[in-house]
This record gives sequence, structure tokens and C-alpha cells, in this order.
Amino acid sequence: MNLLYEALNISKPYVYNYPEEFATFYVYLLFELGLCYNKLNRPEEALDLYKEAFLLSDDQNFMFILQGLGVSYLEAGNLEEAIRLFKEVLGILKPLFDKEPIQWLTHYVNTFIFLGSCYHELENYEEAISFYNEALNILKPYFESNPDRWIINYVNLLSGLAFTYLQLNNFQLAKKYFIEAKKLLENYPYTHNLPHLSNLYNFIKEQLKNLP
Repeated sequence: MNLLYEALNISKPYVYNYPEEFATFYVYLLFELGLCYNKLNRPEEALDLYKEAFLLSDDQNFMFILQGLGVSYLEAGNLEEAIRLFKEVLGILKPLFDKEPIQWLTHYVNTFIFLGSCYHELENYEEAISFYNEALNILKPYFESNPDRWIINYVNLLSGLAFTYLQLNNFQLAKKYFIEAKKLLENYPYTHNLPHLSNLYNFIKEQLKNLP
């Protein structure tokens, strides 16, 4: 983060005087710093950076900034505003995904997942499931044709669906999706080398142990 801030401070005097030359790079720095603050669970600081980037962004960066703002609002608990932004992002992404699906698949699917997370936090579990299922249906054919590339996204979705069904006391469907995710992780050779997948695998095993 220190290097990003150093680059930001060096660039700042130039970006407002020569925006055509420096704005894209400056927006990139703001966006990367925003991601860092979101990962540190400091969404308010991320919001300030995204708002500055929003004022400078061109058409290509606009969608990424909106998504970053949405994540910050989600983390800060401003769920209605996060939902509004994520739905706007979906509208921008849809034609991009239709034209170049592989390039935009991750962003497109993640936006559905973010919307599902918002509704999950609002305890509107049926709506959350609707968005998770939409994401799963989009991702599934790509996962089936290239599982190594998309396994992390796919098992995250399966476990998200399972956990949401758990909140509805639908233990049968919760178990179904947890078991599917567990089997995929058991057969994936790098599960225990990647902390996120290893933690997810242990979480799923614990959930299955407690299910009736």
C-alpha cells in the first residue's frame, strides 16, 4: 500500500493538469488502493478513493469503479445503495459478456454473487438464492469445459447456496450443495495448498457434520 500511495502522490499534481495523459493510471491506483482497504475491512476509506476515481473515470473504468463502490457499500452495511450499484453494473456488463464471454465471465458472475450477498445480509434468502442460481447457471458450462480454471468460483457459489439454504432450514438442499462442493474440493489436487480452498473445505466438513 505504501508504494501505491507514493505513486498516487507523485501522479496527483499531473492528473488534474493533464487528465488525458494521466487520468487512466491515476484511476487505476485509486481502484487498487480501494481494493486494499476493502480487504482490510475499512470500507469508508475505500469509498473515498472510489468516489474520487468515479469523477475521473472514462467509460471503460466506469463499470469497475461502480463495482468497487458497490463492494464498499456492501462491506459498510449500506445494502440498498450496494444493490442499486450492482444492478447498474449488470446492465453495463451484459452486452460485454454477450460479446466476449470469457473475458467478462468473472466480473459478470461476481456481480450476481455480490447481489446475492446483499440480499443474504437483508435476510431475503429467496432473492439471494435467485441471484446465486443465476450465477451458477452462467458459470456451469464454463466450469464443465475447464474445471481447473473456474473451480474456485464454482465451489464458492455452491457453498454460498448451501449456506443460504441452511438459513431457510432447508437441510436437504443445503446438504446437497455442501456435498457437491466437498467432492470437487477432494478431487482438486491443490485444495490443501491454497488457504482459501483449504479453509472452505474444512468449513464444509464442519457444516456437514452438524447437519441432520
